[in-house]
Amino acid sequence: MSFKKKAILSSVAAAVIATGATAASLQVDHTGQYLVMPAYYALSDGNWQTKIRVINTNTTEAAVAKVVIREYATSAEDLDFPIYLTPGDVWEGTIYNDNGVVKLKSTDDSMYVNGAFVSSTNPVDVALFDNGPSGNQYGYVEVFGLGQVPANTVPGNNWTLNNPMSKSALRDDYIGTRTGGWHGDVTDLTGLEVVSASGAGSERAMTLVATTIGDFENTGAMPANIIGTDSTPDNLIGAGAKDEIEDALLKDHVFVSYSNNNANETQLLLTQPTKKYDVPNAIAPYWTNVGTAADPIYRTYYSTIARNMLEQTNIQSTDFSGGTEETLHCDTEICYLMNDHFIGSFTTGYVDYKLLGDNPDTDGALPVIPTQIIGENVGARSVVNMFEPAYHAAEKHKD
Repeated sequence: MSFKKKAILSSVAAAVIATGATAASLQVDHTGQYLVMPAYYALSDGNWQTKIRVINTNTTEAAVAKVVIREYATSAEDLDFPIYLTPGDVWEGTIYNDNGVVKLKSTDDSMYVNGAFVSSTNPVDVALFDNGPSGNQYGYVEVFGLGQVPANTVPGNNWTLNNPMSKSALRDDYIGTRTGGWHGDVTDLTGLEVVSASGAGSERAMTLVATTIGDFENTGAMPANIIGTDSTPDNLIGAGAKDEIEDALLKDHVFVSYSNNNANETQLLLTQPTKKYDVPNAIAPYWTNVGTAADPIYRTYYSTIARNMLEQTNIQSTDFSGGTEETLHCDTEICYLMNDHFIGSFTTGYVDYKLLGDNPDTDGALPVIPTQIIGENVGARSVVNMFEPAYHAAEKHKD
């Protein structure tokens, strides 16, 4: 038995903002300004680790970006830092578990931390902050493109094609007068994560291309002092970026398949990168505050219907065949939903997750990134594939 990994993408209709201009949208070619790696793992059980790559696909322009690592429950920042990407450059780092302490390690010279560029002789190996209520052994990663500049306009280097430019010159130009023609319509960043485990006698690996959004409304590069600010889309990309991201990610249904009589090896992750930025008493479009002002809890609502290969409907959000539809909820900002809760006696088919919102402008859609994880036995090996499942884009968007 063999598997073919396929990212099934749906085009999302562009939202229209008050000015009448076209807003940001999901990028089919995975290059743009805002990237999300929807699930990193750094678990001690199984020696899980996640390698993150951020790539500047432009071979004539340099870019500056901010990488933000967030824990899963409340999207609290685990760590953030700038990266300086010269033309065609790649930054790489690994999130791993060091005897119970989650760390980021890298020797990549695109990072500038502690007053110096990282290198093989000046590596970074730093513990993540423990900001979340349940630690930081898993979560997600955001990348914000802050600005882009033609390499041949940056003073202090003799850049030509295939002659790498000076990282110091790039940083000096960005944090200084920025005379080299910096612009904010970053279009060329892409990302990749490789999640792997080497415990319990099995080797597992998952590869996932970042979900990418581009075509934001701002046109100017963000100022250098933005690197040290709180990492919100509006602060790092431009005013209204959060709403543009939510519009691009709106979905009303997600379809998750299962097979081989072993649905408990199939699960759905719903990553919600904008949920952090909605505050109590101002979250009506998507989230319901069920906690207190001092300790808010936000819930994502959904319901499900399972089908088998004969197109028969079996379960509607209940463990019992033929049950009535229920509305379920998830309190964390990455939801782990197991298919075996919904399939009843079925052995092969799919589960339709209907995402619910309470804003009539969205027709019940939610701004989420769906990621399906499938575990299958192929011969004597356990294979885990991770990819984006099919979904319906929302029929309506916010005004």
